[in-house]
Amino acid sequence: PWSTSAITLLLTIGALIVVLQPRPRAIGLGRVLLAADLLQSFPIEGSRPVPELWTRRLGPAAPDLWRHGKGSWWQLWSGHDDAGAALVLPAASVEGKRRPAGALVVDDLVVIAAGPLAAAELSSQLDPRHRQLQGLELRCLKRLEQGQAVYWAGQGLAGIFGSLTPLLQHWQQGCLSLQLSAEELSWEGEASAVPGLKAEAPTALEAREERAALPADSQLLLRGSRLDLLVGSLLGRSLLRDTLQQSYGLDPDLLKAMAASPFALSLRSLPAGPFRLGLTLEINPSGRGQSWRKGLQQLDQGIRAQGLQPLGTANPSLTPGGRQEAQSWTRGDGAVVGGWRWQRVKPGTGSSGTERLVLFLGPPPPASSIAPSPTNDQPTGSGVVLVLAPNQLAAIGAFPASLPPVLPAASRLQMWSGSQGSNGRAGTISPLRGALHLQP
Repeated sequence: PWSTSAITLLLTIGALIVVLQPRPRAIGLGRVLLAADLLQSFPIEGSRPVPELWTRRLGPAAPDLWRHGKGSWWQLWSGHDDAGAALVLPAASVEGKRRPAGALVVDDLVVIAAGPLAAAELSSQLDPRHRQLQGLELRCLKRLEQGQAVYWAGQGLAGIFGSLTPLLQHWQQGCLSLQLSAEELSWEGEASAVPGLKAEAPTALEAREERAALPADSQLLLRGSRLDLLVGSLLGRSLLRDTLQQSYGLDPDLLKAMAASPFALSLRSLPAGPFRLGLTLEINPSGRGQSWRKGLQQLDQGIRAQGLQPLGTANPSLTPGGRQEAQSWTRGDGAVVGGWRWQRVKPGTGSSGTERLVLFLGPPPPASSIAPSPTNDQPTGSGVVLVLAPNQLAAIGAFPASLPPVLPAASRLQMWSGSQGSNGRAGTISPLRGALHLQP
């Protein structure tokens, strides 16, 4: 009886271990991730059409392998992606099959590059002696193993966003888990401005069912707790800083104050006039007010030196203390091309002061269409909120053609990014959440 009980107990324990064990991991995926600029995971669904990448990399064998495959597969872009993405499959799925030229065995995976030359270039990046995954990378690996997800690092953002990449310096490495429904692509994940960070996972952003409102006649609204979240990398370049100071009088102290200020940026459609869109940037000024007044005076002098003419210089709008309240600038044909003004702020609208600086390109925005306070609808902690109507921008030719075609076809894009660090250090890791609303 004791022997029977012991054997039963051992079998029960063994069965529990098997049941409770996580699904088999793709051991080689960590090496693949370290070599990736962009890595995306997909389920193998034999009932769906064969993916184009499978056909290109596997040739005539693709339909049969796809139909009988199980688990996940991945597409990989590395630093040598001129020939296109590599196909990454579980080695078991091609066992007994003739591997195409350009195939590399990476532990329990097979990486199929575009050809022998691309495979040779990729091979050195898949060296098993490379460093171990840590922090954010380990969490991204888990997302790529468990479902549909995307990971980026290195030049991954530049490959998608092109000239917009300098605006994304705070999200240089990261990953997102993806959920696709009939009319929406949603995502949740994290990103960092520093590659290879060991920091702990940030507090996840709460799901937001409500839609952040766009101002009237606007196609884009971007709000943030600090302007340097958007332009920090640009202001960090000495050539740009020197140009702003020499040509427009914007000294380092004023630029520093601007970088630390909450902001709201919006694009609004213009049904008439020489411009299709008007840009408005609202700033809740940080720092001393005297620096801002001096900076605006220097800015006006710099703009005048560029050949533009101030509007209404004979009778400028001044406060009793002698401070100018607004200024607009015109070009040779008399059209207003931009300007600035101080906007009074009602108590309780999110501003730390009693007024907000509004800068604009195009004609002056009406007061009724001023974007909401930069702190409204803000995620927990600091960060940014983006609301965009891509199809409306695409309709007037104002959406970058280089971006993936699913974006300009979408009716709405929303994204929230926190800026919460570990150990109290803000800005270390940013939690991300968003959704792309597709046309039915």
